[in-house]
Amino acid sequence: MKVFNTLVVKDIVNLYNWKGPAAFRAQKKNKPVTVMVDEYSKSKVNECVHDFLLVLCTSHKYGIIFKDPLVGLGKKHHNALMYTVLESLERPWEHSYACELVTKICGACPDLAKTMWSNLKPFLEPRLTQKWLNAIKFAKTLLKELQPNCIEFSVKELSVYQLAQIVQFLVAPIPILKILLPENQTYELLSVKKAQLYLVSAKSWLSPDDQKKFKIHVTNHITRNFPDGKAILTDWDLSDETSTEIAVNITQSQFLENIFDIIDLYKKLVPQLLDSLNSSNITLTNFLNRIGEICSNEAEVRTLQIKIISIFVDIDQSKFTPNTKSFSVILSLLLKFYYDNRDSSIFDGCLYEINIWINGVLDLKSFDENVAQTLAATLKLTYKNLLEYIEELSKFKSEQSIDHDISEIIENLLNDVTTTENKIIIKHRYLSPMIVGFLRYLSDSDLSKSIKVYSNFVLLNVLHCQTNSEILNKVVQNYDALPKNIKDYFLKWTDGNEIAVVKKSKGELDLFYIFSEEFLTGNINNFLSNNDLSVYSDLPLNLLQASIFYISNLTSSGLVTKHIIENCENFIKHLLNNNLFIETYIIEILGHPILLNNTSFLSLKKRKTTKSLHKIFGKLLSTILRILKKPQKYNNLTNFTDILRLFSLSYEQCFKVLSVLSDIVMSLNDIFGIVLEVLIFSLENFANLCQENSNGKPLTEEMVQNLTSYFEKVCERQEINVDKLSGAFHKYFEVFPHNIGHINSKVLKTILNRNEYSKENISFSTFFLDRNIRCFDSVKNDLDTIISKRGVILPIIDKLVDKNYEEDILKEIFVKM
Repeated sequence: MKVFNTLVVKDIVNLYNWKGPAAFRAQKKNKPVTVMVDEYSKSKVNECVHDFLLVLCTSHKYGIIFKDPLVGLGKKHHNALMYTVLESLERPWEHSYACELVTKICGACPDLAKTMWSNLKPFLEPRLTQKWLNAIKFAKTLLKELQPNCIEFSVKELSVYQLAQIVQFLVAPIPILKILLPENQTYELLSVKKAQLYLVSAKSWLSPDDQKKFKIHVTNHITRNFPDGKAILTDWDLSDETSTEIAVNITQSQFLENIFDIIDLYKKLVPQLLDSLNSSNITLTNFLNRIGEICSNEAEVRTLQIKIISIFVDIDQSKFTPNTKSFSVILSLLLKFYYDNRDSSIFDGCLYEINIWINGVLDLKSFDENVAQTLAATLKLTYKNLLEYIEELSKFKSEQSIDHDISEIIENLLNDVTTTENKIIIKHRYLSPMIVGFLRYLSDSDLSKSIKVYSNFVLLNVLHCQTNSEILNKVVQNYDALPKNIKDYFLKWTDGNEIAVVKKSKGELDLFYIFSEEFLTGNINNFLSNNDLSVYSDLPLNLLQASIFYISNLTSSGLVTKHIIENCENFIKHLLNNNLFIETYIIEILGHPILLNNTSFLSLKKRKTTKSLHKIFGKLLSTILRILKKPQKYNNLTNFTDILRLFSLSYEQCFKVLSVLSDIVMSLNDIFGIVLEVLIFSLENFANLCQENSNGKPLTEEMVQNLTSYFEKVCERQEINVDKLSGAFHKYFEVFPHNIGHINSKVLKTILNRNEYSKENISFSTFFLDRNIRCFDSVKNDLDTIISKRGVILPIIDKLVDKNYEEDILKEIFVKM
């Protein structure tokens, strides 16, 4: 600082305006002489000055700049010298070197970003000039420079609220937003993207609880200061060619793409900003036609139209039902888009194969380039002859057996069923044409040791994924390229006359041989205790597929034994107990048509197959209930209710699940998505069953108290959407209204004090008040908060008036409104 003090640094910065020694002499003599400047010399000086200042002013090594632990929130300037530099540079965005220097300084000293935004603000007022465009461009550049890593050094010293404040003034300063939004969608898009990036980075900075608080602060800031979905879609005029951003900065199609990208970010971060689109009078067909009018490029038009359809599918699916006016327009558009972009995928309907083809290289003792080349050549060959290979596969399909299997499965699943909601994963797996291409390529090639090992791995695992191995066997037997042991293995399992063990491979992984031998003829526990299932990520899945393949085929042929069933049960139990069981695995078991064909899940009745088969599913069902007791282990099991729907829970089963939930919910140290999902499903299903059957009895008083107390606990977490949970409780209490007396009145207070309100919450609250108006006593002290939410207070007032609530409170409400 002694060497590079304020005056010295300012003088160095002034060298950006250097005009040569002649100008200096003229200035010294105070003579107004016009000086000719050597542009080459000037550029060399500017370049040297710029390179020097970039090092000096953006590195913390030289004692010129310092890290502000409060990142500009404190009163003291930690970078007074750099503050002076920024103030001394007049409109740096109009000069390339000065522009880069300033943005790099702000990146190194984020505490100065607030100063820079303040300096920039007066020049952002929209006007169609080059200076304004330069200012806008600088704003975007500055946004890009302010990356999350620029404040990492201070994160541990800051509170969550302070961190949120810093992010707000770095990437979404209110004074700038007020000037630029909603007209400048490009800036808005960058700002929201950057906010999302800080939220992602916070996962490595903060604890889970602090992450949630931080997200609430940031999203609330966006909600308050950014335009909602309706404003974004309607507050623009695409026919106005004088619009500053459209006319000069970006094309009309780019402008629309920005809008759609912003909405896509809103869906992830602040979905409440899109609520206005539900109630808006935007006509989708008119919007689609408008896009066609303003864009001349047909390909761009189609892309934009598909994007807007995608947006509205997520927001309001009712716009796409067959009885709407827009249905025929949208269907026609989608068909045209599909026709113009048709490209039959090699793996259509066989996506499960992709990982197998990739994982096959892991069986090589060392990577062999020939395998990669073979795979690439197979893909090219398959793509070239796609229709021919598909036709070849179709010749091998046994339609009669497939139809028979499916009809039996459906008949079995519908046994004793009164609901129509069990539409789940009942389908056979088939082969991709890649298998045919691979076998044809091998037939015309000399097989190296590596290719044999690779093909052994791929075909073995593809076979284990089949629910009808007859087709694959016919394809394999049709080609001579494969070793005899593979063809024999395929043939024996397809014929179903004997139990066949995998032959030992020469590859790196001999696990399938060991697993097969222990599973079919030995003790699976020996395999589990002596082998590592984390060799590659899909290994547990591949072994599970093998076990289900063995069980299903042996069951169909009548060769399954109690010992094999016990091995299967122990293997599944091992996956469950070691937290290896994910949702894919449950679908792998419960979605297997041959197992479904031989098992009645709804009543678990005896069939001609062994009782032991049911033991596997019984164990799985009991484990499902245990999952609820340890939800933190299975919180990523996103479609858990699909599994419950598959079993079509009865009244007794729903009661059991709700009873288990009642016992555990208040002892949980966090709110788990899987618990909420099951609670919502079970409560709704229970209410529906009781509504259909007058003999259904309500939940016990203790269960109602526990579950509604948990509801209150969930409502306190502002970041959690409780709409479906409110709807489920509303449905239950409509069936059993006398149970509402067991609810703690604090539940109403918690719902009404939520930051965001919804029709489900308001509907439940008014129903609650209709049955017990005195519950409103608990929220008397929160009138100011509730009154500020017009969507909440109006239906509440209506109910209070209807129930002749205290006149003094009603007067107070009307005065405060």
